Amino acid sequence: MTLVSALQSRERDIDLVSNELNALVPALITRFNSEVTPRLLSRLPTEPLPGTPRQASSFRARVSLLIEYSFVEMLADFLNDESDALNVTFNTTNQFSDFFIRNENWQVNLRIDVKTLHDRSAEASARFSEPVAYIREFDDYLLYVSWQWRTVDHRGIDVIAPAVIDAVFIPAVEVAQERDLRQTLSGGMFSEAGDALAASGIADTNFGKINRLIYHTRRDSPDLSPRLRKLLQMMEPDVTDATA
Repeated sequence: MTLVSALQSRERDIDLVSNELNALVPALITRFNSEVTPRLLSRLPTEPLPGTPRQASSFRARVSLLIEYSFVEMLADFLNDESDALNVTFNTTNQFSDFFIRNENWQVNLRIDVKTLHDRSAEASARFSEPVAYIREFDDYLLYVSWQWRTVDHRGIDVIAPAVIDAVFIPAVEVAQERDLRQTLSGGMFSEAGDALAASGIADTNFGKINRLIYHTRRDSPDLSPRLRKLLQMMEPDVTDATA
């Protein structure tokens, strides 16, 4: 099956599009790490880095944004090679998602939001709090991309560059439903307006953070999707980070 045919059949089987997108991930990671990041996102080990936690956080956010843009542009090349009916554009409108996959008539088929995970950063950067009611079940996806700093050889020079460790496409509704289930299982609730509340009844400021999407008793549940299982694996720290 191709991604084009999966898109045409996505309302009959939500797994079809996920399977086709995730089948691209190994090749995307290989090309990104070998061609894109050493050439465009590298630095010398001697170059100074931000010294305060606030500056370091801002620096990581900027690098994550560059990774996101580079990864999406590379995905656009992959899909254009597959079909003229697969076109990727960044989101230049005020609505959900970072980028769109459009058909040959430029109509939006998929809306995809990117969440980058640095192996040493705070979890808030990957927060997902979009209400289920606002999600298009068959059209909205999340792309989680985990990365770390690595020392690589580029033209005979040792440079430090962000390397993508793994990535996974997940239907947004799948993440949102699991997130909302966790909210109730952990003693939280929702207001009549749909706002997440902690057990105390005050606003839950941790709602939607990456480590708070799946309740601990659900992590080994047989009905947890393979995509969410992979996300759990991606959240595990990797000790090979070259640091920054």
